[in-house]
Amino acid sequence: MGQFAEVTPEFDGQFKVVTYNIKLGKKLEQAIYELGQEEGLRDADVIFLQEMDSEGVHSMAQHLHYDYIYYPAALHSTHDKGFGNAVLSKWPIKEHQKV
Repeated sequence: MGQFAEVTPEFDGQFKVVTYNIKLGKKLEQAIYELGQEEGLRDADVIFLQEMDSEGVHSMAQHLHYDYIYYPAALHSTHDKGFGNAVLSKWPIKEHQKV
């Protein structure tokens, strides 16, 4: 878990959610750019990420100024690293658990 959101946005009646699969956590710089600059992706309230490792999630959340929670789901046999899902949020993450 990490906290990098600078302010909690005021709810304006719309809530933008983006989901993004970062294959094995690669091309993080490209993903950070796209999530921060591309019209349809930027300014999301919540971003769901798949196939992430802990270092990549931390870096992405820090660069984009989101709070985050990450849980590895599996140890990849080839890369010997944990990969899993992450939630990045401009809203505070008050409770979380891995099921």
